[in-house]
Amino acid sequence: MPPWRTFRRPVPLAIPGLAPPLSLHVHPGDDPLSRTLVERGIWEPCETSVFMGSIQPGDTVVDVGANIGYYTALAARLAGPGGAVHAFEPDPDNLALLRKNVALNCPGNRGLTTVTVHPVAVSDRVGESHLHLDAHNRGDHRLYASAGESRRALTVPTVTLYRLLADGPPVSLIKIDAQGSEARIFPGMRHLLAARGPRLRVITEVWPYGL
Repeated sequence: MPPWRTFRRPVPLAIPGLAPPLSLHVHPGDDPLSRTLVERGIWEPCETSVFMGSIQPGDTVVDVGANIGYYTALAARLAGPGGAVHAFEPDPDNLALLRKNVALNCPGNRGLTTVTVHPVAVSDRVGESHLHLDAHNRGDHRLYASAGESRRALTVPTVTLYRLLADGPPVSLIKIDAQGSEARIFPGMRHLLAARGPRLRVITEVWPYGL
């Protein structure tokens, strides 16, 4: 039986340049992210390298579409004491593992980066939306119905980044992986972008079909 189908212990990651290593709780079953972490110990090597090179100690980092917390845990390690991470994840199953991974890698946030988990979706307005779930790929949940697909949908709260983060410390990096919702997310953070100017870095997925 492939190891990812029954793997329930935290998975040690093997990310170049990161020591001591992080570990993450993953989904059992054939979920692409979880399977890859079990087999290789790293997810998206190129994006991981760019992400790591974009964070300085003390930075405030935003992780939109945090999933189980791979980039959240990386950001917390790299931002270090004095830094902050805001992780956004609306799916309850992903959210449960995200919270476990924050607790595992930043126990009590004592002396480490402050990690705040937001159980919401990010959009262009404060309200509610339907999250359409992919039963086989927990990184492919979407805030819209996909043509030709039948998906179970949950009602989830939505927020804008500006409304939530305007009164906090300046944001240094925003990572967005939201399966096509980026076109809604950017209008909801335009004031945040304007206030921070060229010092704010954004790493975002560009997926024409989803957009």
